This record gives sequence, structure tokens and C-alpha cells, in this order.
Amino acid sequence: MDEILSGLYVGTSQDAGNQSLLQTHDIDTIVSLTYADPDGTVPQNTELRSIPMMDGPRNDSDEFDRAVTAVFESVRENNRALVHCSASASRSVAVTAVVVALVEECDIERAFQMVSDSRAVANPHDALRRRAQSSWSERKR
Repeated sequence: MDEILSGLYVGTSQDAGNQSLLQTHDIDTIVSLTYADPDGTVPQNTELRSIPMMDGPRNDSDEFDRAVTAVFESVRENNRALVHCSASASRSVAVTAVVVALVEECDIERAFQMVSDSRAVANPHDALRRRAQSSWSERKR
């Protein structure tokens, strides 16, 4: 699990189910982008927002936008949020990049770089990069 912005983390399914790790970082909200529940148990005082989405070209734009909205609202409310997918390399990275671009008021490529600087395994699918670009462009208008 890596902190991208203050209080905004990306991580794996294992991270999302690791009570000790979640408590150490005071995670209030988990946005889960997988079809399965996080590995392990989510603490009772942690909100779990499940927005399952496909990786790659079959990713649905409505689900992607729902995930961006959920993460952005959490950050705006000063919650400490973990965005997770299976390996935390593609889906969670793309969604988080849009939120970073909106919060930091930077372009999406700079936001992807900021995520990659903090998350060495970041490697979003090209289709998700395009989806993130589109989502960011629509939101910044």
C-alpha cells in the first residue's frame, strides 16, 4: 500500500483486508474495484465502497466514473481512502490518477507520473489510460 497524496492510498486486495495496515494508516474508506471482497476482514469502522470493474478494453466508462466520484468525494471530505484492485497496478492507478489531477489541478499525464513515483508497480492498461484521459477531460470543463 502506497500513499499517493496525503490520505490517499493505492493498494492490493491483500492490503484492503489487512486490519493492522488499515488501522496503522487510519483508513476511513476503501474503494474496491474488484469483483471479490478484499482478502481478510475490513474493520467495522471502515466504509467499503464496492465498485467492481474490468481491467483493459472491456472497462465500462460508467463504472470508471462512479469509482472516480467515490474516491474524489472521500478525499474532498478529508477521509483517508484506500483504492484497491487485485495487484494495484492498473485499475486503481487509473482511477487514482484522475482524482490526483482534479485535486492537484494538473494534467492527467502529470497525475499518472505522480502515482507512478509513489507506486513502483503502476502500469495501467492503455485502455484505462484513455478512459482516465476522457474522464479527466469531462470533469475539468
